[in-house]
Amino acid sequence: MLRPIWKGSISFGLVNIPVRLFSAKKASEQIHFHLMDKKTNTRVHYKRVNEKGAEVAWEDIEKAYEFEKGKYVLVNTKMLEKAAAENYETVAITNFVDFNQIDPFLLEAPYYLLPEENGIKGYTLLQDILTRTKKVGVADVVIRTKQHIAVILPIRKSLGMILLAYPQEIRSIDEFDEENLLNNTKFKVSAKELALAEQLVKNMTGKWEPKKLHDETKEILQKLIKQQIKSGKTITEKSKKTTKKHSEIADKSGKVYDFMDLLKKSVAEKEKRKPKKKV
Repeated sequence: MLRPIWKGSISFGLVNIPVRLFSAKKASEQIHFHLMDKKTNTRVHYKRVNEKGAEVAWEDIEKAYEFEKGKYVLVNTKMLEKAAAENYETVAITNFVDFNQIDPFLLEAPYYLLPEENGIKGYTLLQDILTRTKKVGVADVVIRTKQHIAVILPIRKSLGMILLAYPQEIRSIDEFDEENLLNNTKFKVSAKELALAEQLVKNMTGKWEPKKLHDETKEILQKLIKQQIKSGKTITEKSKKTTKKHSEIADKSGKVYDFMDLLKKSVAEKEKRKPKKKV
């Protein structure tokens, strides 16, 4: 059974509706790849390593804000929760608008809002009134300590919530149209061309059937992978067993080096290659 991201409430006016929040998006169904060193047939792994070359566990990692060059303030979860406290686990509807007023470029992540047992009546009321008025609610909501704006809308018998990007986060088309081609009136569309294009749109107009949509690239890639397996074009990962100490590594000539020494040399080499800042 799916577990909710959080349990909270929808509020509008004096109405308060207990709900559970679920992500509407499934886990990625894309084909997942491992990284492999093609010279040695060994897996390549990512590790969280600090600047001294030591691996760091997740529980020892903290967010930090750089307020001056080389100076930071640690920002922990408690600070983030305190900043988001006002709307924490609350979908606070601020107003209602027509959905077509919302720029589709702002739409981001879809969620379901499902009622708790003691919130069914208020939930049904909100779902019905949004359906009748053909409006959506614009709301403030905090998810995992980050504040978002969202729209609340009826989805069949339930309520859905779509997170929105802030308008400041979306680039203006003017940033791309450097030559001002979109405002160029040199080429005008004739009435005949417009009529033919309109007829073409009518001929191609049909019913929206999302179930028929599928990832063709994924299917082709799966077929190619099966062909490679069938033809025997596969590799076997080299054994991880070694007689050397865990801190030692050998180069191609067989000479053994201390792993920490190699890391230090690598860091020093990277520092040398850094471009010098212009004064």
